[in-house]
Amino acid sequence: MSIKSYVPPKKNIIDHRTTEGGYYNAICDVCGTEFFPKRSNAKYCSSNCGIVAHRTAIANGDNKRKIKTSNKKTNTSTTIVGKGNVIQWFKDKNLKTYGLKTFLQTQGVGLRDVWEGVSIDKISASKYQLI
Repeated sequence: MSIKSYVPPKKNIIDHRTTEGGYYNAICDVCGTEFFPKRSNAKYCSSNCGIVAHRTAIANGDNKRKIKTSNKKTNTSTTIVGKGNVIQWFKDKNLKTYGLKTFLQTQGVGLRDVWEGVSIDKISASKYQLI
């Protein structure tokens, strides 16, 4: 079955004219209907025509909106509770763990040290942040 035409639903166009004047007159970009919008930059007479225009643009590959990318640095830190879990994290990354337990025991709270290229912040007695 092939579709011959599309019949949009009935439009409820709101007339924004006032007796004092100061209103806009426009023609819909989709259906060509004359309408009286609130804003000076209105393109469509109803939300139905706006949806039709959006879907047509997507179907034609005309994606006017660009995806915004962030220039923020991603937070690559990991918070781990317990010395054993820190050692296991290093083992999972195939890094040297010999002497790490002693290193963690001598590290003071609030200090940052580096082990195998990984910065280790001791946040509290059992919390470590690896950067």
